[in-house]
Parts: sequence; C-alpha cells; structure tokens
Amino acid sequence: MKRLVSLLLVFSCCVVSFGADKDKEVTEKVTVTGEVVVLKGHSRLSDIQLKEEARKDAKKKALEAFGEKFDVKEAAESTSAGDSFYSLAVSQASGEIVNFEVIEEDSKINPIRTNEVIYYCTARVTVKRGVEPDLNFTAKISGLQSVYSDGAELQFQIVPNDDAYLNVFLFEDNKTGYRLYPDFPFSTDCHESAILLEKGKKYFFPLNCIYGITKDTDAPRETNRLVFVFTKKNLKYNEAETSREEIEKWISKIRNDEKKTYVMPFDIIK
Repeated sequence: MKRLVSLLLVFSCCVVSFGADKDKEVTEKVTVTGEVVVLKGHSRLSDIQLKEEARKDAKKKALEAFGEKFDVKEAAESTSAGDSFYSLAVSQASGEIVNFEVIEEDSKINPIRTNEVIYYCTARVTVKRGVEPDLNFTAKISGLQSVYSDGAELQFQIVPNDDAYLNVFLFEDNKTGYRLYPDFPFSTDCHESAILLEKGKKYFFPLNCIYGITKDTDAPRETNRLVFVFTKKNLKYNEAETSREEIEKWISKIRNDEKKTYVMPFDIIK
C-alpha cells in the first residue's frame, strides 16, 4: 500500500547512567541463533517471511538471555496465506532491542528429521533494560478491518486515554516500512501535521487526506501491518522511506514510559 489516492551466548556488559538512579540503563551484547522449523514443501510462508520469523526468534532469545524475566508481549498474527505465528512486540518489553546485527542467516535440512527445513538467523544483539511502561498511557483504536479490497480506503478512529502524539507506520510483506501519519512521505496533494490528541477525545483518521489501499503483488492476498506509536512528546520519525528494522530501532529508543505501541495486521485482496 504505497499509494495515497540454539543459543550461543557472548556477554559484555556496560552500564550507562543518565541522571537519577531510576534512569540508569544497562545494555548487554549477546550472540544468539533464532530458528523456525517447517515441513519441507508444506509452508505457505515465503522464504523472506520465514527468515523474518527466525530473526524474531533470535530477538526473543536475546531478551530471555538478558537474565531477567521481561514483560515480553506476544500477539498471534496471521499471514496473507493463512499461516499463524507469534510476533514479538519488542518495543513494549521491559528489555528492549537496541541493535540487531545479522551475522549469518540461511536455511538447512534438519539432520534428524529430514522432512523438515530449519530457517536460522545468528545475530549479535544489543539489549537494553529500560524503565517500566506507563500502564495508564493507552489508547483505543477502532474502525479497522481485517481484510480490505484493492482500492478501498483506510479509515480508523482514535481515543487516547491521556494526551498523546501519534506516529503511524505501515509494514509490508516485503519488509519495507514507511510512515503513514503524520505527513505521508509519498503524497504531494495533502498535508497532515502532528497534532496533540487530547485525553478522551475521539479523532477520525485520516484527518485531511485519503489513505488509498493498493495491492502491489500478484499474490491472492497481501499482509500489511499498521504500527501505531503513541508518545507523550511530539517525536516525529523523519525518514521518507526505510526498512522495518530502522523504524523498529527508532521505536526502541523511546523510553518505555514515554510510549505505547499497537500492531494491527490486515490483508489486501482483489
């Protein structure tokens, strides 16, 4: 939708202090291998999607290896092909992924069960123990559908539980990601500035534009994910278009008590 109309651990620890004790942050580097196993010739997920799942497993293992019981939230999602999997909401965890560097990723036949293929990703991950999230800083999102037809319009409503600013990103199946609101970077005929969303007030999006939904591949379905990032301060992601990893990195750098993130998947069909 690009149109608007095993576990190997290597530790090194570093403590960085920012003012008061409550703001101390501990970062730790860990090398992990994430894996996802599928039956040969039976998975509906593409190679790209399976590699992404192996990366997510590596991120989860990195958080688990940090030595604490993290508040890691997982949400069941479905791909456009109907496969179900778990998506790690790293940005909402008490431990956060600060940097994710892929060392090696590939696939191989399981030496024990030769009818299985193992997709794996070995990565060097920097994990940060951050402050706890503000449980009162939430928002209600409504009006979204699970399936849209090509050419439909995307509309939704927001009611924040506290005063907040909003950034909305779109993640596509091909791993691209870009900002949808504010100031959709590919639009030349409309403008939506970041505004303060007042507590308890209902806002109808889009504010001034049309969010046109387009199907960009020949697959029967495309799976996209809307990522809503509510912040207490007016923090704007300024890149016109970049990878999902860069957007996730930007999200992870926002303090847990200064943000709330929601991920909403939807499919596009003809």
